[in-house]
Amino acid sequence: FTVLSEPDIREIHEATLDILEHCGVKILHRGMLGFLKEKGLAVDEQTQVVRFSRGCVADAMGLIPPQFEVFDRQGRFAFVIGDRVPKIAAGHNAVFWVDSKTGQTRYSTVSDVELFARLCQHLEGIDIIGIPVMPQDIPNPSATMLYGLKAVIENSTKPVYYSADSDKVNHLCLAMLGAAFAGDLQSRVYGIAQCSPTSPLFWEGHVIESIMQTVPTGVPLTILPEPNAGVSAPYTLAGLLTVNNVECLSGLVMIQLLRPGAKVMYANSWTTMDMRSGAALVASAETNVCRIAAAQLAHFYRV
Repeated sequence: FTVLSEPDIREIHEATLDILEHCGVKILHRGMLGFLKEKGLAVDEQTQVVRFSRGCVADAMGLIPPQFEVFDRQGRFAFVIGDRVPKIAAGHNAVFWVDSKTGQTRYSTVSDVELFARLCQHLEGIDIIGIPVMPQDIPNPSATMLYGLKAVIENSTKPVYYSADSDKVNHLCLAMLGAAFAGDLQSRVYGIAQCSPTSPLFWEGHVIESIMQTVPTGVPLTILPEPNAGVSAPYTLAGLLTVNNVECLSGLVMIQLLRPGAKVMYANSWTTMDMRSGAALVASAETNVCRIAAAQLAHFYRV
């Protein structure tokens, strides 16, 4: 499928470069600001806004591997990301669970995640497993991701992906991946981490800290912006695509500056909003049109 013409893609790309160079993105992390300043980027230390030159963006994006191999927990080859063959990832990060016996919606549990992982293990159509729900039956609410990731790892051998909600949790998730994997995370991919900016054009400090923790381990990072049309992005789909592209590229460029050639993925989780109720229309036709457009943009960047 295609929804963007080549001129459309070029226009979004040019608008993205213009925003990165003249508007920039806000980064609430002094360490990253200092690092980017050393790399020659324009950094306003008072406003904490960083502007990315066109040359910097082009050089960094050119370093990204167009594909990489993924392995299961036992170190066996599983599949290739970037070979233009679709992969199915199950998950992730819901809070509630619809009970199949009663039909009632309830809070999720660790046993739900264990069951989900065992099902995914036996389903040939599932390639990689995300944490389906954040289990609520644990003693420490801030550790829901850790219990969820542990349940997936222990009940399946398939590759996993996760998105931690703090740098402390991310640090422990990385340690868990390293302890469980039979291979070397530096040379073989078993887990994929996901980080998100805050729309519009804003990086929170703990997210940047997670990126800086993850890059040295060799674990690939997915940059997943989540702009909402009419709330944190323009209501036009072209504007929504552009904001997502700016945020995604800013993350990918920072990663390549930290570690040239690091494995990354271009992602999106935008949506449109019902302006009367404020509901996020995550299954809207517009959302799916934009997902096709995003695949075209990722292909354009060879990411």
